[in-house]
Amino acid sequence: MRIVMSSAGDLKVDRLTVLGGISGNGGSVDLAGKLIAMSEQLKAATGLDIVGAVRERVSAGHPTR
Repeated sequence: MRIVMSSAGDLKVDRLTVLGGISGNGGSVDLAGKLIAMSEQLKAATGLDIVGAVRERVSAGHPTR
């Protein structure tokens, strides 16, 4: 991690979230990874930024943020 982050220069990290998968029937599904990939593919194909739209909508409802 230190080697990878050394290329970013001075970077302050307030929070780090690690997303896991859902396991069932002996298998594991990386749900978070699939959702992120789908969001990025949709953005690249159509220009529609789902994550950005949700972020704006949530921020609009919380003017103190």
